Amino acid sequence: MTKSQKVPLSPSTLSSIFILIRSLDMGGAERQVCVLARALHQKGYKVTVGLFYSGGILEKKLREEGVSIYALDKKGRWDLVGWFWRYLKAIRDVNPDVIYSFLTTSNIVAIIGCLFIRKPVVWGIRASNMDLENYDWLAKLTAGVEKKLSRFVKVIIFNANVSHQYCQSLGYQLNNAVVIPNGIDTNIFKPESESKKVATRNQLAIPLDALVVGMLARVDPMKDYETFLDAARVLSLKYKNLYFVTAGIGTDTAPWQSLPVRFLRLGRWEDVPALLNALNIMVLSSSYGEGFPNVIGEAMACGIPTIATDVGDAAYIIGDQGIIIPPRNPKALIQAIESMMQEAPSKDMIRDRIVSHFDVPQMVNQTLKTLTQAYVSS
Repeated sequence: MTKSQKVPLSPSTLSSIFILIRSLDMGGAERQVCVLARALHQKGYKVTVGLFYSGGILEKKLREEGVSIYALDKKGRWDLVGWFWRYLKAIRDVNPDVIYSFLTTSNIVAIIGCLFIRKPVVWGIRASNMDLENYDWLAKLTAGVEKKLSRFVKVIIFNANVSHQYCQSLGYQLNNAVVIPNGIDTNIFKPESESKKVATRNQLAIPLDALVVGMLARVDPMKDYETFLDAARVLSLKYKNLYFVTAGIGTDTAPWQSLPVRFLRLGRWEDVPALLNALNIMVLSSSYGEGFPNVIGEAMACGIPTIATDVGDAAYIIGDQGIIIPPRNPKALIQAIESMMQEAPSKDMIRDRIVSHFDVPQMVNQTLKTLTQAYVSS
């Protein structure tokens, strides 16, 4: 089906999808929403992405590509009643066949909305083994509410096997649950030319012959930047040609102490493929909470050797084309980085792992099948 073709309408054919998420700022779930919305739009489906907060850096491009954006204009944490009614107005205006919500707060809003406007709701759950003691009371409350409301959802889509197992252990009602791994856009995340790598290294003032280890993740307790920092402190003193790069929301302002030498804090970084291609090694040191960490697949699609902790489905994604280490273990991370500095898998084999197992068409087709089943059975 081409862009110009329309999805045929019939009582059993899904044609309109409303995707609900907090924002389209830089993040794994947010990038996955963009990948899915873009692919569905190109197939001829009517896709509307509803946002609590507009203005995220991924939003502009999605608009330019023709995907409809419905800004709900949430005024802040406590703008609840007015904002909820704006959400209901959005559903009335768009009149979708199915609502696909991403992450806890969106999931709660979507299912409560069914009390007023009857629409099939599909949840997207994308985390596992969350240590809620590291978060505020509201996060704990919403997690409990989500579990209670799970019994009323048509289908729950997990992006990782560990997420499904974790929610099952907590007592979620999972009568209709499916695991659909994320899709990595290998047309965007791919090895770049040497000239582009040189341009990015020059932009960062990193010598072309330096070894660069990067971690791309927002600052959040689950990401365990301290383990990465501990390893970087040791290795930066041992290897004078080793640079460390961090990027993601909060990395430029986090109150980290005793930073290693040759350590860059970039904050939000829009051109993720270019930054990944400037690395020699990518690290994700998360200690809990991950489902399917997009950045692992994105780095590997660029052919970048990757080290990750054994959290979420990281080991499944990496397979035998990288290194998996225990969480909260700086010594193991140091050893893994040194091992990768000496010998790494080939770029072609690393990339092939993602192309073969986690391509976008497979994710899109499985999602469409699931959303259609939810619509037809409603």
